[in-house]
Amino acid sequence: MVDESQEGTAATDSHNLDELQLFLEAAPHRVRWDLLSHNPDAVPILVPGPVVLDYEAMKASRRELHEDLMKERFHPRNIKKFEGWGFER
Repeated sequence: MVDESQEGTAATDSHNLDELQLFLEAAPHRVRWDLLSHNPDAVPILVPGPVVLDYEAMKASRRELHEDLMKERFHPRNIKKFEGWGFER
């Protein structure tokens, strides 16, 4: 038995996505991106293909930040803050 209320929704959803995509291209300044990103039906438009993350590039871009944080945290003036952590001799 087919639920008639769901009949044709795939075609309707596809049509709505096409209209939404046209609107996004025509008037991106009028889009409430914060609200659109919460709409699961908009994912095919917002992320048209598989997302590929370049982890090595991400790691390299943060290397200087990580080095600065390590220098700050492990500076001799901060070592006393680690007392009681189990790192004592």
